[in-house]
Amino acid sequence: MIMNWFQKHKGISVIVLVFFIGLMVFFFDKKPAIQPSGQQDNVLSVPQVENIETQVDDTLDVLMRIHYVSTTDKPLSGPDSVILDMLQESMNDLNKLKGLVYKTEILSKSQNEIIATTGLVLNVSVLELINAYSGWIEYLRKVDINNVGVSEFQYQLALFQTSTHDTYLKLVEGASLLPMITVQFAKEDGGKNSIDEDLKNHFVSKIDDLFGDILIADDLFHKETNSRYAIAVLIRNYNNFLISADKTP
Repeated sequence: MIMNWFQKHKGISVIVLVFFIGLMVFFFDKKPAIQPSGQQDNVLSVPQVENIETQVDDTLDVLMRIHYVSTTDKPLSGPDSVILDMLQESMNDLNKLKGLVYKTEILSKSQNEIIATTGLVLNVSVLELINAYSGWIEYLRKVDINNVGVSEFQYQLALFQTSTHDTYLKLVEGASLLPMITVQFAKEDGGKNSIDEDLKNHFVSKIDDLFGDILIADDLFHKETNSRYAIAVLIRNYNNFLISADKTP
């Protein structure tokens, strides 16, 4: 019965494939408390530097997990189970997103303004994605696979794709300033800015650990589709800034 329906409505199979392709595609420093002048030189202690590195790691980890949510875990099976496959995939992604909320909330409350701003962007983005997936799942649960309304399916699919696409666009734009955390601004007017080389090297190394394979897959995806993954675009921008950063920008 299901197979007959898909044979009558071959367009739905194309739409489903487009859904999974479309879903994949895209597209301040901690202020020290006021201290006596004799103690101000010790504000950036070693524990504080290590804490910033940890927060950078956590931010990149969230971005990596969001990337994998935007890709499919497994290929679609036959038409007779495609709705179930889509439902299971979306429910798994929703659970992954819900697991990120705690970490993004912590990042958004960082005393470092750049980390906090990026964390807020990630938190809002994750909540928006959760809302989009929840609506999509609610619709899929109500679908009668023996009598799928093509028009309604197309509408719900377009609504889901558009909302997630817009969220990824805003995420890439809003989280673009994270590499600025490596810049040490001049304390005096006319002075020269510098780069925290240790933090920069840590940043680059962490990107390589978490996103090395993702960037390779993104290049292959680009060759095949002339499109790129949203988070991969953001990470490339991070890399370009960090690698080109001079000690005296």
